[in-house]
Amino acid sequence: MSSYAISRRTFVAAAAAAAVAVVTPARPVASAEPNANPTIAARQRFFGAEHVDPRTGGVDPDKVILSWFGVTSFATAIAGDVFLLDAWVPRGEFSNRVPTSPTELAALAPSHIFIGHGHFDHAADATEIASLSGATIVGTEEHCRELDEQAATDLRTHPLSLDRTEFTLGGVTVRAVRHLHSGLRAPRGEQAPLVLAPDFTPTVEHPPTLQDLQHLADHA
Repeated sequence: MSSYAISRRTFVAAAAAAAVAVVTPARPVASAEPNANPTIAARQRFFGAEHVDPRTGGVDPDKVILSWFGVTSFATAIAGDVFLLDAWVPRGEFSNRVPTSPTELAALAPSHIFIGHGHFDHAADATEIASLSGATIVGTEEHCRELDEQAATDLRTHPLSLDRTEFTLGGVTVRAVRHLHSGLRAPRGEQAPLVLAPDFTPTVEHPPTLQDLQHLADHA
């Protein structure tokens, strides 16, 4: 079956039509106290305390906020709705580029997790986050089935297919578009192959743990 990816251009278009928030406090804002509601604390950390109601955890509905946490993964708030674009926290040599965890991402209480690509570095934490938060996973039928099979309990899923490519999330229209991961044609030898010498320095400095390797093996 052909694979489909959730178009990030839909969200970029929404951002262009709204006030895009820059997470830089302009004045002191009440922050969540230690041991306070974890959703409020997580949302203030990802979206900026000045954009999150310290009592309810609601995000400013007049803002479009995207907070990167690795590879092509973003915690996103549009019109007050919170969701994730892809779901993987980098491990091993790439750990702590953005110091967060699947548990903290689940604490954001996202309504949906959009899977644009099924490889581990885009989707390996989706099952854990969805299990903890109750978020609905949106992706191809293959994505939804495989991630649901990895979970200990049934997940909420919203599979997209050839005749099901669009739906509405709050005030945002989500439209899936086909995007091939590889080129349409194989190389024919017109150019010499590009061979890159690997740099193992990051791996030596930040070797993956047994838990990291098991995590990747489980998603393979």
